[in-house]
Amino acid sequence: MFHGFASSVWRTPYQQPSDIAGPGHAASTLRGFAIQARVSLAPGGGSEVSAYSEPSGEGVRVDAALYAGGKPSMHYDPLVGKLICYAPGEGDEAFQACRERTISALDSYVIDGVNTNKPVLRGILRHPEFIKNEVLLSFMARHGPTLAGSADAATSSSQASKPVSLKRQELSVSSPLEATVVQSCVQEGQEVEEGQLLVLLSAMKLETEVRSPHAGKVLKVSAVANKTVSAGEDLVVLDALVPEDGEGAAAETAAMASTSRVRLVGSAMADATSVWYGKEDGVKPCQGPTSSSIRLPAPRHNDEAFMKRTAHHTALLDQLNERLQVVYGGGGEQSVEQHHARGKALPRERIKAVLDPGTDFLEFSALAANDLYDGMAHSAGIVTGVGLVHGKEVLFVANDATVKGGTYYPMTVSKHLRAQQIAMENNLPCVYLVDSGGAYLPLQDEVFPGRLHFGRIFYNQAQMSRRGLPQISAVLGSCTAGGAYVPAMSDENIIVKGNGTIFLGGPPLVKASTGEVVTAEELGGADVHTSKSGVADHYAENEPQALAICREVLAHVGEPTHPKHPEVEPEAPLFDPKDLLGIIPEDNSKALEVREIITRIVDGSRFHEFKHRFGTTLVCGFAHIHGYPVGIVANNGILFGESAQKGAHFVQLCGQRRIPLLFLQNITGFMVGKAYENGGIARDGAKMVNAVACVDVPKITVIIAGSHGAGNYGMCGRAFDPRFLFMWPNARIGVMGGSQAAEVLTTVKQAQLKRQGKPEMTEQQLQDFKQPILDKYETEGAFAAERPVKSPLVASACSACEVKECTELEGSTRRCAALCRRFPLRAVCDRTGQSCVRKFGGNGSEPASKPFAMLPFSFLPCPWTGLRVELRVASVS
Repeated sequence: MFHGFASSVWRTPYQQPSDIAGPGHAASTLRGFAIQARVSLAPGGGSEVSAYSEPSGEGVRVDAALYAGGKPSMHYDPLVGKLICYAPGEGDEAFQACRERTISALDSYVIDGVNTNKPVLRGILRHPEFIKNEVLLSFMARHGPTLAGSADAATSSSQASKPVSLKRQELSVSSPLEATVVQSCVQEGQEVEEGQLLVLLSAMKLETEVRSPHAGKVLKVSAVANKTVSAGEDLVVLDALVPEDGEGAAAETAAMASTSRVRLVGSAMADATSVWYGKEDGVKPCQGPTSSSIRLPAPRHNDEAFMKRTAHHTALLDQLNERLQVVYGGGGEQSVEQHHARGKALPRERIKAVLDPGTDFLEFSALAANDLYDGMAHSAGIVTGVGLVHGKEVLFVANDATVKGGTYYPMTVSKHLRAQQIAMENNLPCVYLVDSGGAYLPLQDEVFPGRLHFGRIFYNQAQMSRRGLPQISAVLGSCTAGGAYVPAMSDENIIVKGNGTIFLGGPPLVKASTGEVVTAEELGGADVHTSKSGVADHYAENEPQALAICREVLAHVGEPTHPKHPEVEPEAPLFDPKDLLGIIPEDNSKALEVREIITRIVDGSRFHEFKHRFGTTLVCGFAHIHGYPVGIVANNGILFGESAQKGAHFVQLCGQRRIPLLFLQNITGFMVGKAYENGGIARDGAKMVNAVACVDVPKITVIIAGSHGAGNYGMCGRAFDPRFLFMWPNARIGVMGGSQAAEVLTTVKQAQLKRQGKPEMTEQQLQDFKQPILDKYETEGAFAAERPVKSPLVASACSACEVKECTELEGSTRRCAALCRRFPLRAVCDRTGQSCVRKFGGNGSEPASKPFAMLPFSFLPCPWTGLRVELRVASVS
């Protein structure tokens, strides 16, 4: 509908006509309503216009170049005419007059001999939402299948059931990329079905399936196992059954009506597709099919492979849940008992007490600090996440005092800062449930001095206050040293009698500094800070009361500035998300059709695909999730130059339309090889990386399988600031896969031995060399978040030493030989039960032959005993 000027399209009703103004226009006066109905060709029907007559009359105009005897083609541009109807006046009466005039004009618009979209246009104009002038962008996605009416559905059904003429045609099936043949799955003379697997290829750590485009007979098989084939090289020649010329679209329509498959169907419009759903009871279309459709087999739940994959991924989920149960235990059973004995709840229990009853809590990074700090700092000693309080999203940061008294390890700081970043990016109120002894002093050099260390927490608090983000603190235990600024810099805070304390220097420090003897309660207890210092705002007799006050305070926090309500009514996916367990391959190197994933996570399983015939190894398109519009970028194979160009275009398009982006990562990297480098793969990849880095809409990344190489950058890895990054239990991340890393390092090692005049490694030596690399990549590949990096100029660099062996000597003495990962040194740790000394030398026991330059020393834990010792680090000069 156009109001006064054609440069802007507006959705009414408006409160005031003066609200309507376009760029460069003064406030306009509403003069009437106009509707433009774009009449287009539809699949099926004839190819020649047998009769043509345009409507006319007051307020009716037709812009078209159609005539009787004309032969328009829908393959160039299906649009054949624009019907514009106008009605003067204001309010609903004028709008309804315009709508009725358009319907009448459509009824009198004669275009015989070809199929058009006139029934759909009439359905739109007669739809209740359109009549009420309440049409949203999602209108066609929700109502498209029903708009044409029962008569048109019957016509489509009769066309679908029409028999299709087939002919035999010799057809070559070629390789889509340069790759190695893993297996030829057919033999000459064999009959094959449409979609049957012909050849399995492998390139860039990923298998690619080549399937038959039509049913037929295999005439020749050129694909040989372990042979390298070029892009476009023939693999199999078929005597195929293909539709007669001119009947391809009808054949496709007929196939759709009879098959029980999910189909992603190419639209007649350029660069657009929509989803067709295949079920046992028929097909539920969103948009008309064309010959460019993509067929996805519906999962067979009794299929052996499906059940095997389901069992595999169920086991991974069980393993994850077992790990989480250990994490939820905090510092261990004894610490938890002592904690409860003091009238204190665990952090997750505290959060639950503040949340709205029966609502969920989305916890972040529950496995942070996994296997670090002797494996005892579960969740890095802090629980963070988002939940609902009085219907508003709230971010929580809760210390776990059962883990080293709630002190801050390096990873604790990183996790706290990450939570604050999430709050700032998403305009969320923040609640701090404080119970911490401050920085973990033995690692103070990794916690205190840096830009993103402990002090950044308070900098962020100040920035959050500047932005108007509410911050509430509940002091439920110790709040010592710099940590005292957490409640002091909050908008409001609550402190618990007896357990809660706030002070910059605790009783031991006060005594050491001034000689004054004072109790914790006298120094910074609840009574002091609510009646004397004024640092605390609310006094609580016990912890439950403090958490209740926290809920009450949050009831008076203003509404968030981000959109609260979805654009359309949310709906569940048409296809069951539980099927994902049986769809995802057990091996990340196996091909995965990512549309199978998309149709199980988006509302109604509706997906409007962008450029589906171009850059096919990257799937892009629009959908809704929980009612909110999203643009989806999903890997469907290796990234080629065309895929990167398509990705960059789509990401920029979402930025222009202000649509959030969801990245589904299953990427082995950008394609490598002479042909691709010559074709400018680096330039194309750079365009995609640049687009992802610069787009300023919310981004969320989910790693659904592998995430390797520069593909991680183009698909919005952690370095590209996604709002959230999630990994499935089967996911792995790294510069490359473990097997590729082992091969590369083996090649380097063999070349080194050759230069030294030594024999190559034997098969057993090769296996012994590769296995630790494979194990290392498998373990480290499960981490998507960065870990703290130590400076090579301080002694703490040697905490990177990995214990290789530990042998018991006389008595209680043990010796641990370790190899430093950062320096060309070896370390020896001798333990007598009382002390720990590290000596650095060339072979682990003797001094190095080269002179050493002494660097600053630090206090480090023995990797075997955990004792803190003075250590001097030497580097080879």
